[in-house]
Amino acid sequence: MRDTSSLDPQWEVDAELGFSSRVILTGAGIAARVVRLLAPRAFFFASGQQPAVTLSWGANEYRVGREGLQRRRRREAGWEDNPQSNYNEAVAKKQAKAAKKAL
Repeated sequence: MRDTSSLDPQWEVDAELGFSSRVILTGAGIAARVVRLLAPRAFFFASGQQPAVTLSWGANEYRVGREGLQRRRRREAGWEDNPQSNYNEAVAKKQAKAAKKAL
């Protein structure tokens, strides 16, 4: 008959798991099954509540909801943007600066 013992002592089991170790591993396995069972139900419950997390960063607002991640311009007062007036103001400042240098 062949010798099937391990060459590496790392794989040899010295002692069996104790009672408390078995209880912890069994409890973790049961908890994992319960979470796996309840996760879809919890997801559908939360999606029915229409949750959303909104983060305002600078002029942008990021929203995470059922639709996924969305980015939009902030709507509060002071964050309005009119690119045309911004351009005109920049041109007027540039012309004023050029006029001061010419004098």
